[in-house]
Amino acid sequence: MSTLARRTLLGTAIFAVPLTAIAFVANAMASPADMRVVVNFMISLVLVLAIQSFSGNTGIISFGHLAFMGVGAYVAAIVTIDPVLKQDDLAGLPSFMAEHSVGFIPAVLLGGLVGGLVAGVLGVVLTRMREGAMAMATIGVLVIFFVVFDNWEGITRGNTGIAGIPQSTTVFAALVFALLAIAACRAFCESRFGLQLRGSRSDPVAAEALGSNVVRLRWVAWTLSGAIMGVGGALWAQYNIAVGPQQFFFEQTFPLLAMLVVGGLATVSGGVVGVFVITIVFEVVRRMEDDIGIPGLTQIVVAVLILVVLNRRPNGIMGGLEVDQVLARLRGRRRVEQEGGSQ
Repeated sequence: MSTLARRTLLGTAIFAVPLTAIAFVANAMASPADMRVVVNFMISLVLVLAIQSFSGNTGIISFGHLAFMGVGAYVAAIVTIDPVLKQDDLAGLPSFMAEHSVGFIPAVLLGGLVGGLVAGVLGVVLTRMREGAMAMATIGVLVIFFVVFDNWEGITRGNTGIAGIPQSTTVFAALVFALLAIAACRAFCESRFGLQLRGSRSDPVAAEALGSNVVRLRWVAWTLSGAIMGVGGALWAQYNIAVGPQQFFFEQTFPLLAMLVVGGLATVSGGVVGVFVITIVFEVVRRMEDDIGIPGLTQIVVAVLILVVLNRRPNGIMGGLEVDQVLARLRGRRRVEQEGGSQ
């Protein structure tokens, strides 16, 4: 087995055990409200890892990835709702889309495909920009897609949004796609493309001089992340059963970036840990906020948590390491202690 395959399988398997346990416990015991938290946690894993696959490997923060989530969500909504509803609500659809609908898996795959295609087209221009310019340009991407979602009445129903989407995303379906996202992002991170891309983060010019095509590498990562984001959007739409433009704008960007920053931008494991930590903080503080009546407390606490983590651990909770690397270090440290104790 190659090193790439071994590290990918190990990194995925370590998280597969606790995530599967969470899914089974939730399925057996969780209330409807708690089940919603668990399913949205699994979907958030897909979304955060989509951003990590680009930003973590390039060092360029993207503020616009929710645009691709919106693309995947609207695609899944359009292709899954009943044709009768389409005729009444989505008058702008071409006949071949208005008269047919597809199931859960084809909808998710279509969401990922269209998300990747849209990202790939935009990436031809964006990935040629300087790092700071590209980060700012992603804000423009988010705004443009929000305006499209908010005004394309015949396709998206504008500000009203699309309802009547079948609730096909189960906790186990979300779990499977979360594990696939972990495996895909870890495989890309450990691949030649990922290694070269991470090597270009500090000095792209030097990387180019050494033979790396930084623009092409960034385009591959950008397109991959758009496809994974589209998958996450399709899963999200088929669980929350309605989509609207406000769900894919700045307000929802903050929690996803907070998860990535707190866990650690540079690693897949950081993304997973960040989603877990922020989900717990969000739920605990949100319930406190409802009890004591202080609006905005959740956002304040998460913002303070970001500041604390960045001050104490600038590379996030995982410190720029994958979980298997952390475990290997702990085993090595324990072995040294045991050898020292035996002498």
